[in-house]
Amino acid sequence: MIAVAVYSITSSGSRSVITSPDDFSPLPEFAVSTPSSERITACMHSNCKDIWVLEHGTGNNNFKAWLVTSSGVSAAPVVSAVGTIPSVPYGFMRLSHNGKKLIMSAYNGTGKNLFLYDFNNTTGVVSGEIDVTASPATARQNPYGGCPVKARPS
Repeated sequence: MIAVAVYSITSSGSRSVITSPDDFSPLPEFAVSTPSSERITACMHSNCKDIWVLEHGTGNNNFKAWLVTSSGVSAAPVVSAVGTIPSVPYGFMRLSHNGKKLIMSAYNGTGKNLFLYDFNNTTGVVSGEIDVTASPATARQNPYGGCPVKARPS
């Protein structure tokens, strides 16, 4: 489960002060896939002000993307049902610096454990899975196989 804390940040002279949380509770709309996993990441929205928080569960192929704005967390996530169905809750995801590509490591019992997707950082939609496991025959049966994301000069 993911819990959200809402903080007010105020300016106090030359420094910012975080005040007491206004709320700290699990949000039903922000409750993750069942069962949950540790695959969670975030990136900037295309407007360069808001943030997407992206999560993937276990036993399903649902990516859930919540938009976080200055008004709070979106009431319902954008759900994209695409790609592999991880069989264990372990693994991780990373989004590229520009929010256009997503890579996820997830063991699914087939020897394939590294997948690349497109991410639309305007709409929150995940699409287009590509298996990028080096060699399924020799792939480590480990969802922590490494998936660095490096900026590509434009």
